[in-house]
Amino acid sequence: MAIKSGSILHVGNDSVLVERLQTGGPGQLNIPKDKIYELGNYESVGIIRDTPDLQYSLESLDVSCDLEALLTRLATSASAFDLSTCKPLDLVTPWAPGKDAAAPYTTTKSVAIPYLYPEQISYRFGLKENAQQTVQLRGDSIYYNPGVSYVQTSTAGVAAAGTIVTAHPAGVYTDSNGPRRVLAVEVGNDRLSPGQDYTVTTAAGTDWEVATVHFVNAVASGVQIRIVYFSNTTRDYIQSVHTLPAVKPAAIRGRDIQVYVGGYDPDDIPGSQVNRWGTVQSANVDWRVQIQPDEEFGNYERYGADYDTPEVSGSVSLKPRNPDEFFAKLRQATGITNANESIGPNLAAVLELDVVLKNPADGETLKRIHVADARFTVPGFAPRVQQKLTVEMPFDSDSGSLVVYPA
Repeated sequence: MAIKSGSILHVGNDSVLVERLQTGGPGQLNIPKDKIYELGNYESVGIIRDTPDLQYSLESLDVSCDLEALLTRLATSASAFDLSTCKPLDLVTPWAPGKDAAAPYTTTKSVAIPYLYPEQISYRFGLKENAQQTVQLRGDSIYYNPGVSYVQTSTAGVAAAGTIVTAHPAGVYTDSNGPRRVLAVEVGNDRLSPGQDYTVTTAAGTDWEVATVHFVNAVASGVQIRIVYFSNTTRDYIQSVHTLPAVKPAAIRGRDIQVYVGGYDPDDIPGSQVNRWGTVQSANVDWRVQIQPDEEFGNYERYGADYDTPEVSGSVSLKPRNPDEFFAKLRQATGITNANESIGPNLAAVLELDVVLKNPADGETLKRIHVADARFTVPGFAPRVQQKLTVEMPFDSDSGSLVVYPA
């Protein structure tokens, strides 16, 4: 017997079960190490370890906006998800005991990875491949817990020297006084420093009783407070929590994906789709930032992380029907309106780019990925014998803006 992938779940901010995951996890941890030597000694003195650098990857076939809502902390019913507003994510991965266990959905072990910052979000679409999105996150902490990990959130605020008592969600867990241990405390987009910004006390003089977090500074009402902790109180993740395919497709492929350049046609009326590109074979859109971590004396963990301007780029692959069709797309990409004018490599018009994902069941729009100011690079070409010509059209965004719409 061995641990199977079906036993490991991924839950963001203790409320959203990440669906359609294909891979997910931190892989191998990068812990900087420095071996110390000294004169007059044939052996090394010891090894100094620095703050870990952890990369967490989530690869999903989900074509809803659930993952974007999780990363931006917006409701799934929001009208738009601007990726520049992504915020730190607390991930917990409950481990189920196995399908043959007496209680196969009751988790008793878990891993908590607090304060993960999105570093790259990639969308990949192929003609015969399942549409997928991959999120790369960066952090510095991972806790393998002999209990269940929880993330408690509050926006009620707290006064200076005020307290918050850890509490399992009401109506779900019967053990309201189970032992708990606090792993991280975050306010807004910042992680608080233990001892400096908060302290933890427990009942009965032991760190395995109900934990109370004491805040040094006041937190205004409306600012989200998150406490990551683990407990011996079990938690059930019944398999039926996964959205049924009738509501959310298992996956979609190229036949249910449309690419618009120069403006999106929401009416989708056949014959009026002047900006919809045909002969598309694949498309990808990447949003990435350079994470800048914040560290301080007296703290083993980062107290913050942020980034400057995002970068958005990608490409659209075409298999043109004929030269006239291909040259028409080149004129659109370069802004040349005269069909008798030569198309050079130094021109690039600012164009809206939209990748629209449709539900195979009813044709309704599931998600629209929107780049407001894409500039295409005039492509090269490399024909090969016994193969039809395929051309890659790379693009970059002027502003680095990428917005995802649910319809």
